[in-house]
Amino acid sequence: PERYEDIWETPAQKIAQVGNHITLTRGNTHVSFQAGKWGHIDSCVIEGVEIFHPFFGDQNKPKGGMPFMFPNAGPLSEDQKNISRLNLPQHGFGRISKWECNSETWEQRLVFSETPDFPFAGKVNLTIEITQQGSVQFLQTIQNTGDKTLPLATGLHPYFSVPKGKKDAITWDFEGWDAIYTQREIWKQGGTGKYNIPLNAPISFTIPEIGTIQLETSRDYKRFWVWSLPEKD
Repeated sequence: PERYEDIWETPAQKIAQVGNHITLTRGNTHVSFQAGKWGHIDSCVIEGVEIFHPFFGDQNKPKGGMPFMFPNAGPLSEDQKNISRLNLPQHGFGRISKWECNSETWEQRLVFSETPDFPFAGKVNLTIEITQQGSVQFLQTIQNTGDKTLPLATGLHPYFSVPKGKKDAITWDFEGWDAIYTQREIWKQGGTGKYNIPLNAPISFTIPEIGTIQLETSRDYKRFWVWSLPEKD
């Protein structure tokens, strides 16, 4: 032939189910969740390295992995409850609900109908893709099936795995990172640091024993929080 071309192919994504766990794999990266439960991720291994802390706590209200907070992230203050007339638990009801699951398309779905605490109806679809470059993409689609405006303040809650003695060793590399480091005694002791998501760069930080993580979010998200359990990994 007159022209040669280098052809590089990345193995396609594969989906496997063992017991109640469904795992999506591409190369040396894989993500898993428990079918029909919670609607969030319990493991994310990127290039052979697990980045999430394993589940712990109450099995009906677990911590660890990456919960999806719906319809609200964080607690509602008493003023917010009085104004909105909504009585929602911290981080909403999505993270403790039973989700539908389609293991063939790696899709989880939550269908909700009107209740006295949340008089709205709709459905949430969550899908995941591992790209050819090895990054993990988490897509959420929310549909309002009712006749009223649907109030939302959703969020993701990844529990990154950091040894308790190495929280000071996390390094941050984006505009505004110095505020996180300055306030580290707040979020190390169970307080919450609240910061603006950078406009033109990912949230980039390096965790000892894991490596550098870069988070790119939809522009619908404006803020991110940093928090950890006091004196615990």
